[in-house]
Amino acid sequence: MGASYRETEFTGEAVDLNGPLRPDRRTLTRRDSWRSLPSRDSAVQAEVEGKLRTGAFTHTVLAGVSTSRLTTGQNIWYSNLAAQPFAIDIDNPTYGAPHGVLSRGFWTDDRQRATGVFLQDQVDLTAKWKLLAGVRFDRFDQTLTDRLANTRQVQRHSAASPRLGLTYMLSDRSSVYVSAGRSFRPNAGLAENGIAFDPQKGTAFEAGAKWASADDRLNGSVAVFDIKKSNVLTPSSTNPSFSVAAGEVRSRGIEADLAGQLDAHWRLSANAAFTDAKVTRDNNPALLDKRLVNIPRVSAGLFVMREDALAHGGRYGVGGGLVHVGERTGTATDTYRLPAYTTVRLTSYWQMDARTRFMLEVHNLFDTTYDAASWGALTVLPGLGRQVVASVKVAF
Repeated sequence: MGASYRETEFTGEAVDLNGPLRPDRRTLTRRDSWRSLPSRDSAVQAEVEGKLRTGAFTHTVLAGVSTSRLTTGQNIWYSNLAAQPFAIDIDNPTYGAPHGVLSRGFWTDDRQRATGVFLQDQVDLTAKWKLLAGVRFDRFDQTLTDRLANTRQVQRHSAASPRLGLTYMLSDRSSVYVSAGRSFRPNAGLAENGIAFDPQKGTAFEAGAKWASADDRLNGSVAVFDIKKSNVLTPSSTNPSFSVAAGEVRSRGIEADLAGQLDAHWRLSANAAFTDAKVTRDNNPALLDKRLVNIPRVSAGLFVMREDALAHGGRYGVGGGLVHVGERTGTATDTYRLPAYTTVRLTSYWQMDARTRFMLEVHNLFDTTYDAASWGALTVLPGLGRQVVASVKVAF
């Protein structure tokens, strides 16, 4: 059984960019703004697992229930674009303009309640064949209040999401499998027209293989997948402050990973993936066959750590690795691309005793300049430069 509670609020001033550029290709209109985005999220989940036999079959049964409550708000004030365009020359910017006169442009409350019940059974058909079957029932209630328009939207959805898998044990250390399932997930927020989004639904198919070394210190896997989802939220191509629900998106690819102990001192973690994610059906023809924003086709990671005991007691570890993120599209209509990048990280620790650990890490060792993500047609978020992080962990 587990429970969680989180309460946050993002508050502050911001400058919103309003495109496109003027005909001179260098003058950009901006809008002064202030916003408060509170959020409160709580969740509880309980589950029970047991084994039983029916005739020649052994069952591992898992059952549980989960419930969550999410409350979010948007209170956003804007300056008037016509009266105060705050135009700036992007090639020769001049800063320091006084703040604009703000009026409320957004004031909404979104309250969501979700409850799910799930049941799963893994059946050992034989010593080699294992069958996994399960189903999850979800109910979702949303009340979205627009305080400016004095409107209130209520929507309720329920869905059954089945799951089925089959595994064949090649040996006691390796196996191959296939699986299929459906998914259901609520979408928070509302579209630019003020209408709440329908929930996200999907189907997934996967096939792969898993392997473990004879001493269980090293394990690896490889999988191919084909996932289709409807009502997936992506940034709006006309206003990045809003999202749009793509009609249907498909993600196909292959992923592999290897992790564990190479020997008594060396630990390894490696992964790689190729993902082809794009819009396959939508009412907007400009989105069809376009790649999903900020999702790389190629990504990979590698991390190696050497660990050993110290002569006076305690233990140390020294290692490093790299992360590679491939080219990504910057907008829903694929008008520009973010280039691929690779960053390097170093890490070390000193385990002084059973309770105390000192750690030192260097992120982006070579201070690589890269684009972490895009936000609409006008904004690209730069990645963090070199960071040195020191920390101490004490267990009580």
